[in-house]
Amino acid sequence: MRTGAEGSKSAPISFRLDDAAMNKLRKEAARNGLSPGDLVRLIVVNHLEDANRKLVLDELLALHRAIKVLNNNLATATSGVLVACGSQSEVAAEWVKTRLEP
Repeated sequence: MRTGAEGSKSAPISFRLDDAAMNKLRKEAARNGLSPGDLVRLIVVNHLEDANRKLVLDELLALHRAIKVLNNNLATATSGVLVACGSQSEVAAEWVKTRLEP
């Protein structure tokens, strides 16, 4: 094991490619001014980072949906409380619309 660019330890990994895939890898690496190993490392790291970004995005979207549901529930409850306290339903609906709805 050796120390990587960020100071963390890195471990070697190996796998086999058929001749056609290896030739494509060499050409792509040369086109980008990289060694085949550096290109593969870059591809793997980018793939893993993209997968993590997707998980974070999925979680953010779920939170956004949950917040919308909570906001709707708050608007409904607030309107009900205002009506129960004597406000007309139209007045309560307008108050909720101007203050709680996005």
